[in-house]
Amino acid sequence: MYPASRIMRRARTYYADRIAVIDGDTRLTYAQFSDRIDRLAGALIGLGLRRGDRVAILDWNSLRYLEAYYACLQAGLAFMPLNA
Repeated sequence: MYPASRIMRRARTYYADRIAVIDGDTRLTYAQFSDRIDRLAGALIGLGLRRGDRVAILDWNSLRYLEAYYACLQAGLAFMPLNA
C-alpha cells in the first residue's frame, strides 16, 4: 500500500501533462497541481508545524481544499476536515 503523497509524486512523474483537477474554469495538470502542493506543504512547515501536528480546514469542496489535503499529507500533518 502506498501513502497518498507517494501516489501524487508518481502521478506527477508519469502523467505530468495530463489534467489532474478541474474546478470551475480552472484546470491543472499533475505537474501544476504537484507544484502548488509542494509550495503549500513548505509554507505549513515554514509556519512551524511539525510531523503529526493537526491542521483543521473549514472550506467547501474545492481546489483549495484538495490542495490543503495533499499538502498536509506531504508534510506529515494530520488533516482534520471540518466541511459539512
